[in-house]
Amino acid sequence: MLSLDQGRLTLVDQQDIEGDFAPKRRKPEEWSGMLRCRLMSADNQILAEELLPAPDHLCAVLDPQTGGSKPVNYTVAGPVVFQVRMPRVRGAARLDISRIIQPGDTPLEGRLGSIPLPSS
Repeated sequence: MLSLDQGRLTLVDQQDIEGDFAPKRRKPEEWSGMLRCRLMSADNQILAEELLPAPDHLCAVLDPQTGGSKPVNYTVAGPVVFQVRMPRVRGAARLDISRIIQPGDTPLEGRLGSIPLPSS
């Protein structure tokens, strides 16, 4: 579990989980505001990656008149706690989290933080 409070990122808790984690069928779409979470090795290789909807930044609101959705900025009064599910990977040294500013082939991202991981 991670906490994001006005741009400050902290690790709240970590635990092993078990289950049937099926492989992804396709690459998820990237949107501005999403969080990119990467397990990194000590020599900066990407070992695993997850994309998350931003828990504090942007959400879709359904229009009751049309039934369509529109993006709305969401202002949070306090810290937001969210969960990232990553595989246990030998050699993972840290968890890097960034916010996608502009999606694309070479996305523009702003780094939120890096959390060192215990040796596995």
